[in-house]
Amino acid sequence: MIPAADGLEAMKLALSTPIDVVVTDAMMPNLSGHELCRFLRNSQTLSHLPIILLSALERKDTNHDA
Repeated sequence: MIPAADGLEAMKLALSTPIDVVVTDAMMPNLSGHELCRFLRNSQTLSHLPIILLSALERKDTNHDA
């Protein structure tokens, strides 16, 4: 497990470190979990990674966005 302090750091780690899966919170500073997921899915080299998106929110629109 490689922790990241925020979404931007997670994005940089994903680009520079071999990883097998991404576990992220939906709400992070600098780059949200949703934005991180969008970045990963649009990346030619990272789009294959499984993503687990966590959220403490119970709003339906948050679940739909995920």
